[in-house]
Amino acid sequence: MRERDEMVRKLSVPFPPSAIKHRPGGGRQLAYVEGHVIIHRLNDATGNHWNLELRALDTMQLGTRSLLRAHVALTLPGPGTREHIGIQMVDERGGEDLVKGAVTDALKKAATLFGVGLELFGPDYEAGEINDAPPRNRSTSRNTVPDAPESPKTNE
Repeated sequence: MRERDEMVRKLSVPFPPSAIKHRPGGGRQLAYVEGHVIIHRLNDATGNHWNLELRALDTMQLGTRSLLRAHVALTLPGPGTREHIGIQMVDERGGEDLVKGAVTDALKKAATLFGVGLELFGPDYEAGEINDAPPRNRSTSRNTVPDAPESPKTNE
């Protein structure tokens, strides 16, 4: 249990300002961390014992735009598996970079479900970082990762 707690702590350490990039989006500046930075964090926290599975890769229409969508499953030892999707807008010059971009986007989003980079998304309501939030029980860590669900029982 101590190893898992240490892994969760390493995953959820806020990124230094030098690792945080910004891009315009929705009329404001959005903070993000590049994919290789997330990979380094996963490697460091798990001793390079994590797995990413591409579950699906498809295109979808959003109005007049085509999007490439990647569905991934990120598995870490102990906490289990979290799934998410990533997207890239399709254009005639995209090529293989579209696939890499969609998979990396999905990896980054799945990693947030383990606490990686959550500080980039704004204040934590339950941690009392929003003025009207009730105080959280301080015995609970801010970025806890629940135990993986038990495997289904079989009657043999």
